[in-house]
Amino acid sequence: MLFKVDFERAYDTVSWGFLDRMMTKMGFSTDWMTWMRACIFESSMSILVNGSPTYDFKVGRGLRQGDPLSPFLFLIVDEGLAGMMNKAVAIGKFKGFKVNTNLHFHLLQFADDTIIMGEGFKLVSGLKINFVKSKLYGVNVDIRLLEAGAAFLSCNTAAIPFKFLGLPVGANPRRRETWKPVAPRCVLKSLERIQRNFFWGGGLEERKLCWLKWEQVCLPKEKGGLGGRVLSSLWWRDIITRGREFSVCWFSSNVSCHVGNGNNIEFWNFKWFGSQSFSSLFPDLYAKEVNKFAMVSERMGREGASSVCRWRWNGPLDDIEQQQVLELQGLLAGFICSDSDPDRWWWLPDVNGMFSVKSFYSFLLSSRQVTILETTEAEALSRLWKSDVPSKINVFGWRLLLNRLPTRMALHRRGILSNPFELSCVFCFRHREDGAHLFFSCYFSKVVWRNVLKWLGLSIPMDVEGIDHFMLFGDLFKVKDKGRVRHLVWLATTWNLWKLRNKVIFKGDIPETSALLDSIKLSSWMWFNGRYGRNVCCPFSSWCLDPMSCVQST
Repeated sequence: MLFKVDFERAYDTVSWGFLDRMMTKMGFSTDWMTWMRACIFESSMSILVNGSPTYDFKVGRGLRQGDPLSPFLFLIVDEGLAGMMNKAVAIGKFKGFKVNTNLHFHLLQFADDTIIMGEGFKLVSGLKINFVKSKLYGVNVDIRLLEAGAAFLSCNTAAIPFKFLGLPVGANPRRRETWKPVAPRCVLKSLERIQRNFFWGGGLEERKLCWLKWEQVCLPKEKGGLGGRVLSSLWWRDIITRGREFSVCWFSSNVSCHVGNGNNIEFWNFKWFGSQSFSSLFPDLYAKEVNKFAMVSERMGREGASSVCRWRWNGPLDDIEQQQVLELQGLLAGFICSDSDPDRWWWLPDVNGMFSVKSFYSFLLSSRQVTILETTEAEALSRLWKSDVPSKINVFGWRLLLNRLPTRMALHRRGILSNPFELSCVFCFRHREDGAHLFFSCYFSKVVWRNVLKWLGLSIPMDVEGIDHFMLFGDLFKVKDKGRVRHLVWLATTWNLWKLRNKVIFKGDIPETSALLDSIKLSSWMWFNGRYGRNVCCPFSSWCLDPMSCVQST
């Protein structure tokens, strides 16, 4: 039987005399015990009445909750129970649960949580079993016997699995239901659904349209994603398949040995000299080796400034094997172990050779995914993520360049809009609204771009769109090392075009190019000033007159 108990007012009822005896028994120094007596035994307290303290009075037992010393002192008191139980087991008064021939279980403690306890401990320590909170569990025990025991102890029965320190004990770890009380969203698909809904503007219960596959969203930024983490398709699926397909060689093929003193690297079995182990290169010699687990330092010695091989063979070598020895010695010619440097394992996917969760995730990702972007697209996204704009604007630009904004034609393709009259551009009403038309081809948008370019003192062909427009606009800034600034105005223009489009649809606003240009100037100045305002003095009036001078001064 397992008897899980809970101490009644554990900290409040600790006997100071018992604590003092336990510290003496455990060999604490006199100075330490003097300090503890001064901190604990000489303390006093008062009661707050309507927020005002009353007179001080002495206390005779207990430990103050919230005191950093109290948990450690309580463990010393609790150690008395462990000693008593060990003594009872040693003299045969109590028999614990036998796990195997070398391990017997009779007591489990963590702070004031305890399994198995006797009444005698209460008399000396002051700690009493709280039977109201205690529960009696049975393992392969008849329910009637269990209920009889609970009635005798005046406690309740409970079934396995039960919680201990917040974790389920005795439950099947493979079942989803086991982990629901611990982590209600433990299932990886549920976690990803929460992430996906949040990213696209939904909530726990509300779902919104996903404009890009989640796997693509989780790609690295240089491959067209946002650098997220695909929980289910990578970690859960790949890490639990140890010993199968992919995992058979993934670790060994990505780890190499860097020999230092040679004391921890096996000469024959490890890949420390080239891409293959010597046991696979010279199987005949390996068969004749006396110690097949010999370290490099045992087989590679030094005489002066040159290396020497120290072989130990199990019997004489034939002519072919002697020729192989000469070949092996030729490979090792000039190799000398270090006197001081230790051996190292080198993780190949990382340039510094250090294994990390991040580098392993990148390795898994690269082994599963291929680059989906052309060179121009990759360069455009690289520039986008380097732009000094708020993250929200970066994500908007990312969706725009990948044509993943909810334009009217995009909604039509997904079956949201079916009425042909609802597909027209809200600015010109002449063409259907898609990303290319809305931002670049529409007459209204072209007028806006002309005004922006005139404000900047630049010119650009008006027949380009999308990524080409983004790249060409950035190339107009001939300022060295201003890559973070050159696309700021472009993003401000497209962002304000998108906001105006939404206001026209949902609020009935009237589009005006002059008002939109003012919004573009204000947004771009706020973003620029937020990033460079401490180093560059650029008031809004200067930005409106000559933004390029402000850019030049960064």
